[in-house]
Amino acid sequence: MFIMKIAYIFPFLFLLNSCASIDKSDCTQVNWENMGEEDGRMGATTKAKFLEYQKKCNEFGISADNKGYKNGYARGIKKYCTYENGYDVGSKGKDLPVVCSQLPSREFARGHKAGKLSYQEKKQNDEIMKSHSLSLGKVLGKQKKRACDWSSDCKMTDLCKNAKCAKSKKECSINSECTLNGRCIGSKCEF
Repeated sequence: MFIMKIAYIFPFLFLLNSCASIDKSDCTQVNWENMGEEDGRMGATTKAKFLEYQKKCNEFGISADNKGYKNGYARGIKKYCTYENGYDVGSKGKDLPVVCSQLPSREFARGHKAGKLSYQEKKQNDEIMKSHSLSLGKVLGKQKKRACDWSSDCKMTDLCKNAKCAKSKKECSINSECTLNGRCIGSKCEF
Protein backbone atom coordinates (compact mmCIF):
# COMPACT_ATOMS: atom_id res chain seq x y z
CA MET A 1 0.00 0.00 0.00
CA PHE A 2 2.84 2.39 0.87
CA ILE A 3 4.56 1.71 -2.46
CA MET A 4 1.30 2.40 -4.31
CA LYS A 5 1.03 5.79 -2.57
CA ILE A 6 4.60 6.60 -3.56
CA ALA A 7 3.84 5.58 -7.15
CA TYR A 8 0.72 7.75 -7.05
CA ILE A 9 2.56 10.84 -5.78
CA PHE A 10 5.89 10.48 -7.61
CA PRO A 11 4.77 11.99 -10.94
CA PHE A 12 3.58 15.09 -9.07
CA LEU A 13 6.92 15.87 -7.52
CA PHE A 14 8.32 17.44 -10.65
CA LEU A 15 5.18 19.31 -11.55
CA LEU A 16 4.39 20.64 -8.10
CA ASN A 17 7.92 21.84 -7.49
CA SER A 18 8.06 24.29 -10.38
CA CYS A 19 6.99 24.46 -13.97
CA ALA A 20 10.57 25.27 -14.92
CA SER A 21 11.60 21.77 -13.83
CA ILE A 22 9.07 19.90 -15.99
CA ASP A 23 10.68 17.87 -18.72
CA LYS A 24 9.23 15.88 -21.59
CA SER A 25 9.02 12.60 -19.67
CA ASP A 26 7.09 14.32 -16.86
CA CYS A 27 4.49 15.48 -19.38
CA THR A 28 4.09 12.02 -20.88
CA GLN A 29 4.09 10.06 -17.61
CA VAL A 30 1.86 12.18 -15.40
CA ASN A 31 -1.67 10.99 -14.61
CA TRP A 32 -3.58 14.22 -15.26
CA GLU A 33 -6.59 13.09 -13.28
CA ASN A 34 -4.44 12.45 -10.20
CA MET A 35 -2.66 15.78 -10.76
CA GLY A 36 -5.99 17.62 -10.85
CA GLU A 37 -7.15 15.88 -7.69
CA GLU A 38 -3.96 16.83 -5.84
CA ASP A 39 -4.24 20.47 -6.93
CA GLY A 40 -7.88 20.49 -5.83
CA ARG A 41 -6.95 19.12 -2.40
CA MET A 42 -4.51 22.02 -2.06
CA GLY A 43 -7.20 24.59 -2.96
CA ALA A 44 -5.45 25.69 -6.14
CA THR A 45 -7.33 27.59 -8.82
CA THR A 46 -8.01 25.03 -11.53
CA LYS A 47 -7.57 27.19 -14.59
CA ALA A 48 -4.33 28.88 -13.49
CA LYS A 49 -2.60 25.65 -12.44
CA PHE A 50 -3.63 23.71 -15.52
CA LEU A 51 -2.52 26.53 -17.82
CA GLU A 52 0.94 26.43 -16.20
CA TYR A 53 1.24 22.71 -16.91
CA GLN A 54 -0.25 23.01 -20.39
CA LYS A 55 2.15 25.78 -21.41
CA LYS A 56 5.22 23.83 -20.35
CA CYS A 57 4.07 20.56 -21.93
CA ASN A 58 3.15 22.37 -25.16
CA GLU A 59 6.82 23.38 -25.41
CA PHE A 60 7.53 19.65 -25.84
CA GLY A 61 4.69 19.19 -28.31
CA ILE A 62 2.62 17.24 -25.75
CA SER A 63 -1.01 18.02 -24.95
CA ALA A 64 -2.07 18.08 -21.35
CA ASP A 65 -5.27 16.16 -20.61
CA ASN A 66 -7.67 18.96 -19.67
CA LYS A 67 -10.69 16.65 -19.20
CA GLY A 68 -8.79 14.25 -16.93
CA TYR A 69 -7.33 17.13 -14.95
CA LYS A 70 -10.76 18.73 -14.44
CA ASN A 71 -12.32 15.40 -13.37
CA GLY A 72 -9.60 14.89 -10.77
CA TYR A 73 -9.78 18.52 -9.68
CA ALA A 74 -13.52 18.21 -9.06
CA ARG A 75 -12.84 15.34 -6.63
CA GLY A 76 -9.96 17.11 -4.95
CA ILE A 77 -11.69 20.45 -4.45
CA LYS A 78 -14.53 18.69 -2.62
CA LYS A 79 -11.94 17.37 -0.18
CA TYR A 80 -10.47 20.86 0.26
CA CYS A 81 -13.75 22.75 0.67
CA THR A 82 -14.50 21.58 4.22
CA TYR A 83 -15.56 23.47 7.30
CA GLU A 84 -12.11 22.92 8.86
CA ASN A 85 -10.19 24.35 5.90
CA GLY A 86 -12.62 27.27 5.70
CA TYR A 87 -12.06 28.01 9.38
CA ASP A 88 -8.30 27.80 8.91
CA VAL A 89 -8.33 30.27 6.00
CA GLY A 90 -10.66 32.68 7.84
CA SER A 91 -8.73 32.53 11.12
CA LYS A 92 -5.65 33.80 9.25
CA GLY A 93 -7.60 36.86 8.13
CA LYS A 94 -7.66 35.78 4.49
CA ASP A 95 -10.61 36.50 2.22
CA LEU A 96 -12.98 33.78 1.11
CA PRO A 97 -11.38 32.09 -1.92
CA VAL A 98 -13.46 31.66 -5.05
CA VAL A 99 -12.54 27.98 -5.53
CA CYS A 100 -15.22 26.70 -3.15
CA SER A 101 -18.04 29.05 -4.19
CA GLN A 102 -19.14 26.82 -7.08
CA LEU A 103 -19.87 23.81 -4.86
CA PRO A 104 -23.36 23.16 -3.46
CA SER A 105 -21.96 22.57 0.03
CA ARG A 106 -21.66 25.74 2.09
CA GLU A 107 -19.47 24.12 4.77
CA PHE A 108 -16.33 25.94 3.66
CA ALA A 109 -18.11 29.32 3.72
CA ARG A 110 -19.56 28.59 7.18
CA GLY A 111 -16.13 27.60 8.48
CA HIS A 112 -14.55 30.66 6.88
CA LYS A 113 -17.13 32.94 8.49
CA ALA A 114 -16.46 31.42 11.93
CA GLY A 115 -12.68 31.62 11.39
CA LYS A 116 -12.87 35.23 10.21
CA LEU A 117 -14.93 36.13 13.27
CA SER A 118 -12.32 34.51 15.49
CA TYR A 119 -9.59 36.43 13.66
CA GLN A 120 -11.42 39.74 14.09
CA GLU A 121 -12.05 39.10 17.80
CA LYS A 122 -8.37 38.27 18.35
CA LYS A 123 -7.32 41.38 16.44
CA GLN A 124 -9.73 43.50 18.48
CA ASN A 125 -8.46 41.97 21.75
CA ASP A 126 -4.87 42.63 20.68
CA GLU A 127 -5.74 46.29 20.01
CA ILE A 128 -7.41 46.59 23.42
CA MET A 129 -4.39 45.02 25.12
CA LYS A 130 -2.05 47.35 23.25
CA SER A 131 -4.15 50.36 24.23
CA HIS A 132 -4.27 49.11 27.84
CA SER A 133 -0.52 48.61 27.80
CA LEU A 134 0.10 52.19 26.63
CA SER A 135 -2.27 53.62 29.24
CA LEU A 136 -0.74 51.50 32.01
CA GLY A 137 2.74 52.60 30.95
CA LYS A 138 1.74 56.24 31.45
CA VAL A 139 0.29 55.44 34.88
CA LEU A 140 3.43 53.54 35.90
CA GLY A 141 5.61 56.46 34.87
CA LYS A 142 3.59 58.83 37.09
CA GLN A 143 3.66 56.41 40.03
CA LYS A 144 7.45 56.24 39.96
CA LYS A 145 7.63 59.94 40.72
CA ARG A 146 5.02 60.13 43.45
CA ALA A 147 5.77 61.34 46.95
CA CYS A 148 5.90 58.98 49.91
CA ASP A 149 6.44 58.85 53.64
CA TRP A 150 6.99 55.11 54.07
CA SER A 151 8.10 52.31 51.78
CA SER A 152 4.64 50.78 52.17
CA ASP A 153 3.33 53.80 50.21
CA CYS A 154 5.34 52.67 47.19
CA LYS A 155 3.29 49.95 45.51
CA MET A 156 2.24 49.89 41.91
CA THR A 157 0.62 47.50 39.48
CA ASP A 158 2.79 46.21 36.67
CA LEU A 159 1.64 44.95 33.27
CA CYS A 160 1.27 41.19 32.69
CA LYS A 161 2.52 40.48 29.18
CA ASN A 162 3.40 37.06 27.72
CA ALA A 163 2.86 35.44 31.15
CA LYS A 164 5.56 37.64 32.77
CA CYS A 165 5.30 40.88 34.69
CA ALA A 166 6.86 43.63 32.54
CA LYS A 167 9.13 45.08 35.24
CA SER A 168 9.68 42.31 37.80
CA LYS A 169 9.65 39.40 35.27
CA LYS A 170 7.61 37.30 37.73
CA GLU A 171 5.18 34.79 36.22
CA CYS A 172 1.61 35.99 35.91
CA SER A 173 -1.65 35.16 34.16
CA ILE A 174 -3.72 37.50 32.06
CA ASN A 175 -6.22 38.02 34.88
CA SER A 176 -3.68 38.44 37.66
CA GLU A 177 -1.98 41.57 38.85
CA CYS A 178 1.71 42.19 38.99
CA THR A 179 2.36 44.26 42.08
CA LEU A 180 5.69 46.00 42.47
CA ASN A 181 6.94 47.04 45.88
CA GLY A 182 9.22 50.04 45.83
CA ARG A 183 11.21 51.92 48.46
CA CYS A 184 10.65 55.39 49.81
CA ILE A 185 13.94 57.23 49.44
CA GLY A 186 14.11 60.98 50.04
CA SER A 187 10.31 61.30 49.99
CA LYS A 188 10.13 59.77 46.50
CA CYS A 189 9.21 56.21 45.49
CA GLU A 190 11.88 54.21 43.70
CA PHE A 191 11.13 50.95 41.97
